[in-house]
Amino acid sequence: MKTLLITGFLLFPLLLAAQVRGIVTDKKGEPLLGANVYLKGTYVGATTSFTGEFSFPTTLKGAQVLVVSFTGYESQELPLQLNGPSEYLRISLKEAFNKLEAVTITAGAFEASDTKKVTVLKPLDIVTTPSAVGDINGALQTLPGTTQNGESGRLFVRGGDGYETQTYINGTLVQNPYGSALPNLPTRGRFSPFMFSGTTFSTGGYSAEFGQALSSALVLQTNAFPTESKTEISLMTVGGDIAHTQAGERTAASAKLGYIHLGPYQALVPQQVLWTQAPQEYRGETSFYQKFGKTGLLKAYAQASSNSVEIERSRLEQADSRYGIALDNDFQFVNLSYQMAVGKRATWESGLSLSSNHDSLHPDTLAIEEKERSFHLKNVWLIDWTERFSTRLGSEFIGSQYEQDIQAKELPVYATELSGGLSALFAEADVYLTQRLAARIGLRAEHTNVNQQLTIAPRTSLAYKWDEFSQISFAYGSFYQKPQNAYWALNESLDQEKAEHYILNVQRIKNKRTLRVEAYYKNYHSLVRFDAAQRYQPAAYTNTGHGYAQGIELFWRDQKSIPRTDYWLSYSYLDTERLYRDYPQKAMPTFAAKHSVSLVVKHFISALRTQVGASYSVGSGRPYYNPENPTFLGDKAKPYMDLSMNVAYLLRPQVILYTSVSNVTGYQNVFGYEYAAQPNAQGIYPRRAIGQAAPRFFFVGLFITLSSNKNDNQLNNL
Repeated sequence: MKTLLITGFLLFPLLLAAQVRGIVTDKKGEPLLGANVYLKGTYVGATTSFTGEFSFPTTLKGAQVLVVSFTGYESQELPLQLNGPSEYLRISLKEAFNKLEAVTITAGAFEASDTKKVTVLKPLDIVTTPSAVGDINGALQTLPGTTQNGESGRLFVRGGDGYETQTYINGTLVQNPYGSALPNLPTRGRFSPFMFSGTTFSTGGYSAEFGQALSSALVLQTNAFPTESKTEISLMTVGGDIAHTQAGERTAASAKLGYIHLGPYQALVPQQVLWTQAPQEYRGETSFYQKFGKTGLLKAYAQASSNSVEIERSRLEQADSRYGIALDNDFQFVNLSYQMAVGKRATWESGLSLSSNHDSLHPDTLAIEEKERSFHLKNVWLIDWTERFSTRLGSEFIGSQYEQDIQAKELPVYATELSGGLSALFAEADVYLTQRLAARIGLRAEHTNVNQQLTIAPRTSLAYKWDEFSQISFAYGSFYQKPQNAYWALNESLDQEKAEHYILNVQRIKNKRTLRVEAYYKNYHSLVRFDAAQRYQPAAYTNTGHGYAQGIELFWRDQKSIPRTDYWLSYSYLDTERLYRDYPQKAMPTFAAKHSVSLVVKHFISALRTQVGASYSVGSGRPYYNPENPTFLGDKAKPYMDLSMNVAYLLRPQVILYTSVSNVTGYQNVFGYEYAAQPNAQGIYPRRAIGQAAPRFFFVGLFITLSSNKNDNQLNNL
């Protein structure tokens, strides 16, 4: 009897207790095992069973708060009234948002930085790509969407002409990103890959922040604040340079002087071009960094260069008669950028770029002077309103002045000039609807004061992540670009050219392996056309051109399967036609190739402290104009092929010996043909192949870094 009384006494509070019970599931209704359920401010609670259910008694009365939490999901707090029997609770938890694991917008974009999750190429990848010989554009030509144009050196993206790709540094436009070159001889980018910590190459569908590019945007971010002082010396078969960086706690500066002269090299290596003055260049660069407060950083960069070259060619009409083509170029560029955090959720970015380019070209009896000066002022506000919603708002103004003068012995002087500005406003929002579904919605408005044209360009992207490693993205956008200066200066009433992009992208990244498949369609409107017979008459230029480009691309990169080996393979299929410039009918343009394939392989040999690399690129023959063929651009050159190799050897911790050979096999690439204006006595148009200046290019460089950090090791750069 005594035992029963004691047991009843102990159980009496439980008989008076309320019973809290229910089930916890995710948004799909699946039960969550192990969720914590408890009354706020107490230790009273339970964990859910494998069916997601929970049940616990409590003697507490009145208004209470029930807390439900589970790892990876947003916690919930529910008000309860414990004045009587508790109802059965059905609680659904939302998946917690984590930006590091969330879906990313990838349609059309290749990121190359140390922090972006969608990284495909890093700056070091660009430097060590064998066929690139240290040129950013050369490395990007191994990615899908590009076409190898060995006689140009510029980026031709998805059926777009070279001028349709624009380059930005720290958000502001670079008006002349390529070095000047003679006709049918390749150029290089003006900037070293070592300048940049991040590269974004958008083959289409890029952000509303950037404009004035019909096909593609190459966005470069200069290096962060230097953390150590160092001196760098480069000795190369084509020249050399010396640079020094002085790093302080809040201020840093660097300067670089370089000289390039290909004369000694060309004397040793057989050339297929008669150089009467070998290419040579003087270059100077300087950078300055200053920290302000806790978050402000000012970065300044300036470059000045001067180069000259001259060649001699035989006349197509008279093989025994020759003429010269000479080029002198002077270029100056300044880029200023400032960034600071405003509060906890906002960042202000401001930038200014100034550029001046002067080309003096002397082909045969002509003298052509071309001058271009421009500036770009830009302000951007980035605001993270919540973890799921952020905006990018900005304004910019681009001003430019262009002059062209043509003189000839037997013709009157021709001169034209153009001064104008473009102002723009843009807004873009990133919305994470769930951790697996994200959208980017943008709008860009531009006004040109030359012809008083206002354009509105909507852009949007949508991405869905169906598992931890895979996602699908779609992008659409309208893109505008001013007519080329030489055309606009003749007819200032020309409208901007337009392209519409549609892109579908599937990407999977797992275990250092990346697979991308992307399909796209581009629709061109208002392209500039002109009548070649009236080349210098304003009425000859109209916006009646149009065209399309469509294709599919594949990219595979594997850094895991083979020890100490990194390789990537890309393939592009391109179907494009356009009616523009002086084309008499719609046709596949001369810069486009239907099929392009690139394979890049890099392997590090630890025992020898050496990295070896090879790149192999092939492409379909490109169309060219043959006056003897009634079908316009009906002929095609032979396929393109290039096998390049390089070796980088660590001589000492701070010394690298780098060697490379382009087109190892000496394959004679032909990019098209030049024809005489009139047929000869036999009724045949004499022609000359457009090919490479030399079958191969050999490069040897010794790179020395003298650092204030004694532990610095150039092995990290292999």
